Amino acid sequence: MKKLYPHKKIVIRILQAGDTILPYMPVRVQTKVTKKLTHEGVLIDTQTKVTKVTKQSITLSDGRTLPSDITIWTAGFETEGKTFLKAGTNGHGRVSVTGELLMEAYDHTYAIGDIAHIQDPKTQIDYPQLAEAAYHEGRYVATHIFRRLKNNTTKPFRFKSKGQLMPVGDWYGVAQIGPFLLFGRLAWWIRRTVYVLFMPGFLRKIRIVFDWTIHSFGVRDVISVDVANIEKRM
Repeated sequence: MKKLYPHKKIVIRILQAGDTILPYMPVRVQTKVTKKLTHEGVLIDTQTKVTKVTKQSITLSDGRTLPSDITIWTAGFETEGKTFLKAGTNGHGRVSVTGELLMEAYDHTYAIGDIAHIQDPKTQIDYPQLAEAAYHEGRYVATHIFRRLKNNTTKPFRFKSKGQLMPVGDWYGVAQIGPFLLFGRLAWWIRRTVYVLFMPGFLRKIRIVFDWTIHSFGVRDVISVDVANIEKRM
C-alpha cells in the first residue's frame, strides 16, 4: 500500500485477541511472519479486542480509540445449528457428530463442513473449519454411505492436513508441507503454482500465469475510485 500511495500516510494495524497471530500455525511460523510484517511497517497488537466499530474509528478493549478509514473484520463466524435443531449442538451452534460424522442427536443424518463439530479422537483438538477438511469430510461421507448400502464395515473419519500455503506479501510466503516449513520466495512460488493447478480450465490457467508474469516486471495495475465524490453526486 505504501508503495502504491507514497504521498499518503498509511498505517496498517493488525488486532489480535489472542497471544499471537496465526495461533493454529507452528510457533516458528508465528515468529517469522510477525518479524516480516513488523519489518514492512505493519503494527501488531495482541491480547486486544475490538469493542466498537464506526465508519471513522474503532474502540479497543484497553480503552483506546483509533482512527480507521478502512476496517477489515476477519474474526471468524458462529454457525446457527441451534436455530433449526432442537438438540445436538454445542455452545457455538455447531453440530456434535460421532466418529463416522453422523449427528449424535439424529443418527441417520450426517453433518460436515463448518457446521459440524469434529475432533481428533487422539488429541481432542477440533479439526479446522477449512475447505481442505470439508473436502475430505464430503469424500468420507460418500464412501461411508456406499459401504453401508453394501453392508460393508466402515472406519471412523480421520483428517490429516497436507499442508498450508500462505502469502505474506512482497514476494514472501509461508509453506507448511507435512513436517517441512518453507519461507520466502520459494514458499511464495509454491503457493502460486498450487493456486494455478487448482484453477479449472487450461485457458484460464494460461491467462493467470500471463497476467502474473506481466505484473512481475512492472507496477501493479490499480484503479482508484473516489467513493466520497460518488456518494455526493448520488
